[in-house]
Amino acid sequence: MRCPTLSELPPPPPGKTGWPWTEETQPIPDTMPDGAEWPKISIVTPNYNYGQFIEETIRSVLLQGYPNLEYIVIDGGSTDESVEIIKKYEPWFSYWVSEKDKGQSNAINKGLYRCNGELFNWINSDDQLLSNALLNIAIKYREETNIDVIIGGSKLYTLISGETILFDCPRKPNSPLDFLKGMMKLQMTQPATFLKSSLIKDLDGVREDLQNAFDWCFYVKALTKFRNLEIITTKSLIANIFIHPNAKTQQPFSVFVDEEEKILHELEPEFSRLEKIHLLWFYHKNKSHRLTNGIVEQYGNKNHLKFLKLASLGYKYPPIITYRYYLGALKNSLVDFWS
Repeated sequence: MRCPTLSELPPPPPGKTGWPWTEETQPIPDTMPDGAEWPKISIVTPNYNYGQFIEETIRSVLLQGYPNLEYIVIDGGSTDESVEIIKKYEPWFSYWVSEKDKGQSNAINKGLYRCNGELFNWINSDDQLLSNALLNIAIKYREETNIDVIIGGSKLYTLISGETILFDCPRKPNSPLDFLKGMMKLQMTQPATFLKSSLIKDLDGVREDLQNAFDWCFYVKALTKFRNLEIITTKSLIANIFIHPNAKTQQPFSVFVDEEEKILHELEPEFSRLEKIHLLWFYHKNKSHRLTNGIVEQYGNKNHLKFLKLASLGYKYPPIITYRYYLGALKNSLVDFWS
């Protein structure tokens, strides 16, 4: 499908201006400069009761001006205005459905196995593509051969604090160890990471028994199972990511590390000796996070008790004082203690 133009889409809600409401990416020629066909790009948007965000997401995908798009929306049976919004854009979807599912990862897989594109990504219904995102991904993909993963730049907006973080210098991971250091250090974000469709299908999609860290776990699994993945990066800004009170990333720390450790335990037999040593450090770090977080949650309203418990933890468990999370919590509790 060729992306529709701005004039073909329903008008934006009152007061909405700018990208992707009143602006569009200029239509791209039917063929690439060398006469070749543009690679078909498949995008899945999973959604459940994100009616306040999903229209902006949909428009950011449809207004790419891209000549060879396959767009699928999988709604989990939303009870808000989501379905009404989705129906407005129905003519431009390759497929959409609204029915009860088993969560976000299940919705992504349901869409994935209806996809026929060469490249694949899922764009959550509270994120958005930036103008020319698909053009930049396609050009980068065609510049080299046998590419498995393309990582682009992104902007992260924290709607809670107003902070903006720019990830404009992505660095490709070379081994599963890189993910133990955190995706922030890689400047690698999921909405700006496009995968060869055959890669994610070969790994049976994302894990449906995981609901929070399934993207992180997929990347670790891919780097473990396929040691020679061809990964490239582009500094082009591809996506906007929004952090809000209802975002998945606002879940407690423990729900992410529990899922991360689950997949790491499963993959551990395939790790090298060096990787297993790093795993011990990773588990050790997570233990300190859990201990510190538990104290902060339990004694959060009792400043003096929180400080005393954290100080006691450092005395009984000295390695914890090397972790920034613990030191930050201790510093904050000390400030509260004396305030």
